[in-house]
Amino acid sequence: DEQREVHALRDRAAGWRESQLIRNYLDALSQKLVQRDKAIDLDGEAARHLRWAHQQADRLDPLRPSPASILDEHVGG
Repeated sequence: DEQREVHALRDRAAGWRESQLIRNYLDALSQKLVQRDKAIDLDGEAARHLRWAHQQADRLDPLRPSPASILDEHVGG
């Protein structure tokens, strides 16, 4: 039981670390896009990608609520 708990703890820590890495990357990407284009069009492809990527980071982060995913609809069926 304890080994299972340790494994789960390490998985949660790894998910949290990966979510932080993704968010840092997205912040840098956003800054680059603003430098290049002076703004990010909220209805544009870049903004859609950034929103999607932030949702993926949230799914990995055990400290945040996980947004619904289309993948959740296909589980078990």
